[in-house]
Amino acid sequence: MVKSVRGSLQIAVEDDAREIPEGEAYRVVLDPSADPQGPRGAGTKGMGGPPIKAAKSKFIWYAVAITAGVTILVLHEAFESEDKP
Repeated sequence: MVKSVRGSLQIAVEDDAREIPEGEAYRVVLDPSADPQGPRGAGTKGMGGPPIKAAKSKFIWYAVAITAGVTILVLHEAFESEDKP
């Protein structure tokens, strides 16, 4: 389904180019015998499926843990007494 909401939209598939006026929608079928695919690209799990939601990503927790560990190590070395070996 291709829909133009703001201004006209020009789409081209192989050698067929069409212009969709504002407010119109068209259904485009590239290969009716092919199985439908899910979204692909950045943020998808494996070979398809929905993108990972931001709230489910654990990257921020790993970044915070590594930063805290490095900070604790640096502060421990900075405040270590020279009198103790």
